[in-house]
Amino acid sequence: MTATEQIMALLERWDRQQEGYIRQREERYLSLIRISEPTR
Repeated sequence: MTATEQIMALLERWDRQQEGYIRQREERYLSLIRISEPTR
C-alpha cells in the first residue's frame, strides 16, 4: 500500500467514524442558537 493509499484509507475510516457524531453535533448547535436568540 502506498503512502497515498494509506492516507486515503485513514480519511475514509475517519469519515465513517464521524458520521455517528454529526446528528449530535447539529442538535447541540441548534440548541445553542435557540438559547442565544433574543426572545420576541
